[in-house]
Amino acid sequence: MTRPDPAGPDIVSQALARNRLGVPSVVFFGVAGAAPLTVILGAVTTIYAVVGSTVVPVSYLVAAAILAVFTVGFVAMSRHIVNSGAFYSYISRGLGRVVGVGAAFVALPAYAVMQIGLFGLFGVVASGLLDSFGIPVDWFQCALVAWAVVAVLGLLWVDLSGRVLAVLLVAEITIVLLYDLVMVLHPAGGSVSLATLSPAHALTPEFAALLVVAIAGFVGFEATVVLSEEAKDPRRTIARATHWAVLLPGLLCALSAWAMSVATGPDKIVESAKAQQTDLVFSLVAPHLPAPLVQIGYVLFLTSVFAALLAFHAAVSRYQFALGRERVLPSAWGRTHPRTGAPMIGSITQSLLALAVLITYSFFKLDPLVYLFAWLTTVGGLGVLILMWGASMAVMVFFFRNRLENIWRGQVAPLIAFLFLTLILAATVIGLGDLLQAPEDSIFQWLFPAAYAFFALVGCVWALVMRAARPEVYAAIGRGADRAAPAPPPATGAQHAQPGPGSTTRPLPRFEGRKPLGYDIKEVVVRDVQPIDMAEVSALLASTIGEQPVACWLSPDPVVRRETSPAYFDILVEHAVEHGEIYATVDPGSGDLLGVAVWFPFTQPIPPPRDYDMRLKDACGAAFDRVREMDAAFEVYHPTDPHHYLAFLAVRPDKQNLGIGSALLAKHHARIDAAGIPAYLEANDARNRDLYLRHGYTFDAMIWLPDDGPPVWPMRRASRLENVLTPGAVRLEIG
Repeated sequence: MTRPDPAGPDIVSQALARNRLGVPSVVFFGVAGAAPLTVILGAVTTIYAVVGSTVVPVSYLVAAAILAVFTVGFVAMSRHIVNSGAFYSYISRGLGRVVGVGAAFVALPAYAVMQIGLFGLFGVVASGLLDSFGIPVDWFQCALVAWAVVAVLGLLWVDLSGRVLAVLLVAEITIVLLYDLVMVLHPAGGSVSLATLSPAHALTPEFAALLVVAIAGFVGFEATVVLSEEAKDPRRTIARATHWAVLLPGLLCALSAWAMSVATGPDKIVESAKAQQTDLVFSLVAPHLPAPLVQIGYVLFLTSVFAALLAFHAAVSRYQFALGRERVLPSAWGRTHPRTGAPMIGSITQSLLALAVLITYSFFKLDPLVYLFAWLTTVGGLGVLILMWGASMAVMVFFFRNRLENIWRGQVAPLIAFLFLTLILAATVIGLGDLLQAPEDSIFQWLFPAAYAFFALVGCVWALVMRAARPEVYAAIGRGADRAAPAPPPATGAQHAQPGPGSTTRPLPRFEGRKPLGYDIKEVVVRDVQPIDMAEVSALLASTIGEQPVACWLSPDPVVRRETSPAYFDILVEHAVEHGEIYATVDPGSGDLLGVAVWFPFTQPIPPPRDYDMRLKDACGAAFDRVREMDAAFEVYHPTDPHHYLAFLAVRPDKQNLGIGSALLAKHHARIDAAGIPAYLEANDARNRDLYLRHGYTFDAMIWLPDDGPPVWPMRRASRLENVLTPGAVRLEIG
């Protein structure tokens, strides 16, 4: 049961830089990903011209409303799960680890191609801007400059990138509002029209297509959650920032789309958009503003694209970091720069991939605006839409199992979002060829959705491989910042590891509002186990704990369970007699065993149970794999600092609720309190959990066993010498 001494400090870290970002900085990352000025100058005018509808402002308001409902459940998850893996982590917790890894394999290419595609737009806009000043530069050279700056900033402090985005976005939003004001103050025909804001025009067939494109314009807002591990007070910061990251782009795009129609007139907005395209806004404000303010608009258009490049680079590198830290990807990807806390390998990988794609497009002379920007960002947006759809389903399942939020946040809002996103995703997949302007017989009509399905399948298969070959890694999937992935269990099959010198564990918060005892502690005999036969102890454990939810999950057949349980408990009772402590209470008249408490003092090295794996296979038979999977899951949260571990507490069913269990606890608690030693246990049902809460135990996690298994609460009782933290609640799911 001994664990090797922890390794010395590495030259790199496995944690992102903490407490770097407040609400404004996180909002800037989210809004930068959505790139409102880019959407207004590019997407809004394109929708007017291509779709030929005048209800564009309404489409952005409706899209913002749908995403606002989605964020209700999305940010509710962020209050309970802090993980830079975002969609991957949430889907793992809600739909299981296999589906979660499949989602991760969708997220990686989606965010990667989204970021790379933006280099095409940046190169074209920068080349055109420099050409207007008489400086002819190829788009590829401009894109390389942006690539180099993003590559460097991606390795520096995340708050530095946040400050860069803050400056760019404040200027961007200011110029958008100025242009909108100018257009509204100079309406066509001398009067301001509200015709394009009428919802009546939304009842048309093309409105679904408008929603698809409008939703795509918001992609990037979810980058706020990717920064959760680097945020100050993430459970509040991320929730507020995500709501703002949806509302700001939605209102800005809707306002600007309406202002354009005011300046041209509702009846001429489509015609003007077709004629002017991305220059529409500039042509409308140029007669009323000094030339420098118009030129500044072009520059800010460029910086808007750059801000989106930086935000998506941060997102994809942190996804790679999250997967590397949990060893879904090679562990090198789970390392950060020792000084800046930036995800080092993930950032470098994305930069090298982007460079390779840019060189390829330049070598084959492919149109950067159509095939690099339009195609890759559309394909990336499809991937993010798939992730949002899966996340909305995961939120519903997670909060159905864990009543941690009210019904609106946990059930109703995610269900509404799921239904709307299902319709929008279906429309996107069906109409993807039209969005890419590919011929009807083109392979690209179906290639990209099929590719995402393939990536998801590969991820699911990889998760199944990990579950079979590396169960301790599989058990840590989706846990993220809560704790580093555990070391593999010892080959001897020990259930729990003994702390090495100098090792520590995160103290658990005190449970506030603890209920007083609802009954008196009776005077019962508490004595060493020696006068009691070990078989009698095993029989009591088998008849009580052996019939509780975890045991039923381990061995569903009641006949088999009752035959095998005593042998399983024999292994651990024998081990406790040799290396632990067992307290027993007996009936004063008959001498029958009434209750037992089995403790292991992890204040010194304890060897593993004798021939554990071999005896476990003999005792458990078909349940062996589940028992070892349970052991690996429990190992994840078992403390590594000195403590006493309560392995079992059992009271005969007809003698429960008489204070016997409390007396057994009090006996040992008095000893460890005097010595200043904490205690640890796993509560296997809610009734036991509440008993331990009344005796000073706390929890900040829940283990959910796979295949619809029951929950288990890892709980800690602080010693009198420990400082305690404020309460929180997260959940670990296995499966």
